[in-house]
Amino acid sequence: MMDFGVGLGAELRFDEVAEHSRIADECGFSHITFVDQSNVSRECFGMMAIAAQNSRRAHIGHGVCDPIMYHPAVIANFSASLREMTGGRAFVGLGAGSPAAGKAIGRPAGLKSQRETVEFLKRFTAGEDAELWGSTWHSEWIRRSPWAGHTMEVWMGPLGPRALALAGEIADQIWMFGAGQPELIKWNIEQIHKGAERAGRDPTKIKMWARTEVYIAESKDAAWDEVASYSSSCAEGLYLSVFRWNRPEATDLGHRLERASPGIMDEIRAIHDNFNPYQHESILAKHKQFATQRIVDTFNLTGPVDWIAERINELMELGLHGVSCVQYAVLDQKTNMREIADRLMPLFR
Repeated sequence: MMDFGVGLGAELRFDEVAEHSRIADECGFSHITFVDQSNVSRECFGMMAIAAQNSRRAHIGHGVCDPIMYHPAVIANFSASLREMTGGRAFVGLGAGSPAAGKAIGRPAGLKSQRETVEFLKRFTAGEDAELWGSTWHSEWIRRSPWAGHTMEVWMGPLGPRALALAGEIADQIWMFGAGQPELIKWNIEQIHKGAERAGRDPTKIKMWARTEVYIAESKDAAWDEVASYSSSCAEGLYLSVFRWNRPEATDLGHRLERASPGIMDEIRAIHDNFNPYQHESILAKHKQFATQRIVDTFNLTGPVDWIAERINELMELGLHGVSCVQYAVLDQKTNMREIADRLMPLFR
């Protein structure tokens, strides 16, 4: 079996969130996430609250937020409140933050900040005393609620080797990128396992997801216009988090990708050289013209159902728990979600 979630919100209007969330829930997606990108997207906390009121089964979470843009106590208190509203259908999605926002507010969240935030979130949302930045405090309302003693799950969406290892140490569930390229997924898993083993965790017990744009079409050419932007963003994220650093893990991954697809590193660099963070995950992105079909197929699952299903079977063999199907630059997201539910998900039940 393979689980399926969905990611919404990149260009979704506030007045569209309720209907899209209802459809995602009716389609059977196990979770719905909303992006936190203040430079291009609507406010994720508001979208999550709307989704919670317009769904019955799906869990709701950030996809992802960061402890620089939001104080960890704000993340914790909102998430615990959403848990109360939904009867437990809420989780925290945490990451480093987007480079564009990081420049505006100082810097993306480092590993130390992410670790401290996760430790704080877990204790605070259980109503326990939680330490943050030298102070110890708790939520009185959580302590007096039925949720006292219940720690909320923290999901992480890491990219670099150290961030992946950190997630392997502390995350409950993990999103990873590169669904169409087994070598990239294998590399991600290796980094996660390093962190899990360092923390004394059984790495096989950690639920790992492929975070990817799933778009069903008659051909790859028919899908390209709506999926090239997201794959460009993934390539840029990989460059910034891995390849701009002179580390052994980066060299190793570069060699693996080149062996699998000779010349692909030049294609990734071309996207980086032309990337505009204000067109991030937008169908209007000019930098998407640099996304070759190989780039698209590295990060996305697009085209005919049979091809997508083959890639998902490979992900299953690698030990992944599910596929989180982002819809960021898809023009008709409601139809695509129904297509995934009707034509793809039944193949993995």
